[in-house]
Amino acid sequence: VKVDKNLKQPLPEFLWWQNRRTQATIISGILLIIATVADWSGAPDSLVIPLYILTAVIGGYQAAKSGFYSLRALSLDMNFLMTAAIVGAAAIGEWNEGATVAFLFSFGITLQAYTLDKTRHSIRSLMELAPSVALVRRNTTEIRLPVAEIEVGEIVIVKPGERIAMDGVVEGGASAVNQATITGESIPVEKAAGDPVFAGTLNEQGALEIRVTKTADNSTLARISHLVEEAQAQKAPSQQFVDVFAKYYTPLVLIAAAGVMVLPWLVFQQPFAPWFYNGLVLLVISCPCALVISTPVSIVS
Repeated sequence: VKVDKNLKQPLPEFLWWQNRRTQATIISGILLIIATVADWSGAPDSLVIPLYILTAVIGGYQAAKSGFYSLRALSLDMNFLMTAAIVGAAAIGEWNEGATVAFLFSFGITLQAYTLDKTRHSIRSLMELAPSVALVRRNTTEIRLPVAEIEVGEIVIVKPGERIAMDGVVEGGASAVNQATITGESIPVEKAAGDPVFAGTLNEQGALEIRVTKTADNSTLARISHLVEEAQAQKAPSQQFVDVFAKYYTPLVLIAAAGVMVLPWLVFQQPFAPWFYNGLVLLVISCPCALVISTPVSIVS
């Protein structure tokens, strides 16, 4: 999320449900329900299996795409493991398992998109509180300037009903200022000469002359916006754990599955087909769906 420090243009609207990945999750979830009900109702495999396949393809496409890129970069991640598990489930005929894995993984990504959208709205709401221009007295002239061009020490004039554009100290005038957006106070606070005021608060009654004490990008409102943006950008400890876990867990699972498939056949002269099946089973049951889903769910909560 980029913060426009000049506050000249609003951020473009972004709605999480308009995201293609989110739409794919919704469609795959609906198809999974239909396929599961049809399966339980005894519908023929000619109907049930294509529904499961369609669910897996729609829900798992983005994971497969990311998994391919991670494979090409020789840095196997959870996307590759989830894709391998979906393919493995299909190979052993567990169509419901593969479709469910694809949907759950896609659902976790959708929750993250939802959290990101809420954060963007929070930052946008904060940014829209402060005006992008202010009335400044320079020498004997009053002119409107972008807040980015206003320097510390200049006098800003705020008329009744206007929002205060810069942090500062009242030099002249008296008024009641609604500071609920910054301090949470539900009742307007009386301001007179010498009292501090904050950018984004609403001047309700009289005109105020304010001496600027902080630049626009260092105001209380800007610092709040920066903290919200920074908090969203940083990964939670659980997310960091999943990333590190996947880095080592994915190749270990793949090696173990390959060993189960090949070693009994090569070393102990066992039939290849049943051990190949067992290797695929290991691949599927080793897919950590609960771990992958737990992180976005906890963050959203």
